[in-house]
Amino acid sequence: MSAASKWHVVGFTADDIITAGQDSRLALVCHEAAAQSDLVFEILQAPGDDVHLLRWYIGEPTAQALDAQGVDWRRFRVGECDAPPAQAFSL
Repeated sequence: MSAASKWHVVGFTADDIITAGQDSRLALVCHEAAAQSDLVFEILQAPGDDVHLLRWYIGEPTAQALDAQGVDWRRFRVGECDAPPAQAFSL
């Protein structure tokens, strides 16, 4: 894990996950974007602790690469943090 200046927190609700499969769809698009980039993508996943059952932590360089490739991830953004939680694992 790099020392990213900040991490974007992406949250998925039960409806996002169970009803719409948004987490799976976005993961697929992110993996496709990573395959088209020289950058090592940093997207970590951890359990949520409120209305968001699942949270992703996206490093700033990865966020910029996703934006440059037109990946629609920001609509799930719920905040930012200095570091992902210890239990977060690579997506």
